[in-house]
Amino acid sequence: MMLLNKRARDVGAEEIERLVSGGIAESKTLDYKREIRIDKDSDKKEFLYDLAALANTDGGVIIVGIDERKDSQERSSSVAGEVVGFKIENEEQFKQRVEDLVYSSIEPRVGGLHVRFVEVGQKQVLLIAVERFVGLPHMVTLGKTNKFYRRNSASKYLMDVYELNEAFAQNARFKDAVTSFRNQRIEQVSTGQYHPGIEKKTSFFMQVIPFGRIGRPLVEISDHTVAEYLRTNMKPMFGSGWSHRFNLDGLMTYYPGSGVVHDYVQAFRDGVIEFYTSQMHFSKEGGDVVIHGRVLENKCIKSATDAIKLLGHTGVEAPYVILISILHTRSVAVVDDRWRLGEGRIFAERVLLPEVLIGDSSTDVSQAMKSSFDVLWQASGYQGSPCYGSDGKRLEDANS
Repeated sequence: MMLLNKRARDVGAEEIERLVSGGIAESKTLDYKREIRIDKDSDKKEFLYDLAALANTDGGVIIVGIDERKDSQERSSSVAGEVVGFKIENEEQFKQRVEDLVYSSIEPRVGGLHVRFVEVGQKQVLLIAVERFVGLPHMVTLGKTNKFYRRNSASKYLMDVYELNEAFAQNARFKDAVTSFRNQRIEQVSTGQYHPGIEKKTSFFMQVIPFGRIGRPLVEISDHTVAEYLRTNMKPMFGSGWSHRFNLDGLMTYYPGSGVVHDYVQAFRDGVIEFYTSQMHFSKEGGDVVIHGRVLENKCIKSATDAIKLLGHTGVEAPYVILISILHTRSVAVVDDRWRLGEGRIFAERVLLPEVLIGDSSTDVSQAMKSSFDVLWQASGYQGSPCYGSDGKRLEDANS
């Protein structure tokens, strides 16, 4: 979400001063507060309603420490009037309280939450920014509350049944679009419609998809700066060097490998980043074909993290969905670091792992992907991924 040509989370003293000097009014994405209180439950709920309303609309920022101008009848006009500051003795502690309150009292978890103090003319102003989440609407749950709010040009309001129905239907439509995109890409690559020189004896796909924005042009591939950044930083999963070419879908980097494309990364104009490799399967002595589970996990975590960084740099904000699809898996075994076979082999010809949601840029990608990795290992007879401990945390030696 942008405010005065800056991401809301990056707004500083200069932008706040411009809001005041320019008499900028509140909007669907901007909310002024003289102060906020989060001691009583009633105060906490009021704050949470305001924040959830922003997240359920277009995302936005609450700026605390600004007094609104008064109209002729001494009523607030919703226009920035004066920086009065928001004085808190322990700013770090207050920020932590705000974050803990938000994360424990709004479901689903809000994405892109940024809480920070900014000094404006020797006064401290608090900024609380949140990204729009294009999925199930956020519900405030504090104290057994179950309310959904949205925001109009200057205030919040309770969502009615029609808006709730549309929000849930929109989420279902996005899931359908994701499934359709996954199947379409598998078909295009497998039949040579995407690129005729791709090695397809074994196929592994991973797609990082901006949530709710399939088909919407978000990345200006024709912009030289954007294209150069993508071309330089889109590293295929295997291989130390790569070539690139523009194509119908956007920009592709690839590792040729004796004239045959074994690995590529495709940046689509709608922000989707797709990784492909034919080198995730290995042949053992005796003819067994295996997938080294730890190698797969580390490649996925590294590439997904790189893709999220790429998207953030080009202005395509979270949330994202990660999809992993593996073809030609019948009779293939997933093995651990000792190349030990599990209790069985995969029966299915293709493994389409469940989607992984990355709520914001601070999400721990390795933890978010655990449930998807578990399904892959279970398909080969394990209880789950051996790269995570009993507490669900990734083991330190799993990244080597």
